[in-house]
Amino acid sequence: TYLATSNNQAEALRLKGSTYFRLGLLKQAKDQYLLAHQYELNTVQKAKILLDIAEISIMKGEYNDVIKTLNKLENRDWIPGDRASNSIRCLDLYLSIAAKYMLNQNIKDEQATLEEYTKTNTLTGWSYTTFDKWIDREDNGLSHSQKKFLSSLTASMKNRTRSY
Repeated sequence: TYLATSNNQAEALRLKGSTYFRLGLLKQAKDQYLLAHQYELNTVQKAKILLDIAEISIMKGEYNDVIKTLNKLENRDWIPGDRASNSIRCLDLYLSIAAKYMLNQNIKDEQATLEEYTKTNTLTGWSYTTFDKWIDREDNGLSHSQKKFLSSLTASMKNRTRSY
């Protein structure tokens, strides 16, 4: 989940969604993030909200919704030197890989791109805590191999992320 950075109406809704998310109330969290996306004007913040929605959708088993949500991102290009955009792009790839793996789709190209992007760049502002706890839960509906894959993918992202 992205960490809070502004104090407008959309941010208030994001914070409410984040609280629901941490409490495991995924439907309520997603509803708040969807409202926040409607109010947000800043394109970077809109992208962060979409990433939050995609993460929740994975946890709800709505893997096709993840792909649809990520396709709404306005700028999916790598921009040298633009840390915010590049963090968003890496997280876009991370969540896309997770969803496509769950859908048994080909992820090799995206994995290679993510590996290339993250070799020289540190991601910022993303927390994996709730997602990690969800992966470890017994009642999440994941098979052993799915848990293993998501844990490994998430661990590699955590090693490249600096939270604040």
